[in-house]
Amino acid sequence: MLLTIVRLDPDWEMAVNRMVFIQWLQIQSEIDWSLEDLYKDCFEIDRQSYYELASEIPSEYREYFIVDAMIIGNIARMANLEIYGYIADLVTILGIDSEKLKSLAVISRIALSQTITGM
Repeated sequence: MLLTIVRLDPDWEMAVNRMVFIQWLQIQSEIDWSLEDLYKDCFEIDRQSYYELASEIPSEYREYFIVDAMIIGNIARMANLEIYGYIADLVTILGIDSEKLKSLAVISRIALSQTITGM
């Protein structure tokens, strides 16, 4: 699902930066699929996949997933509208309310900027 964000931005330089972060997540999660296989798999995602995702991600990990999505989307400093729309769909499907989303957005901004100054 996170690799879909890479597909939503035509800027190849930013795609590489996003892929590097996703590969780091893959390694940390000890996912045994190759990044290439994961990327190919993301082309098979349809609307039903969103709902399957919602049922498979435990509630305690949903917020982490959204923070990761926001980090990937904003690695380029600012995501395009299509990426924001995709993340908004994920937030809605995962049942995250607007107050929690604001907190998650701040967390992702801190992670990207590596500082809490101005937050």
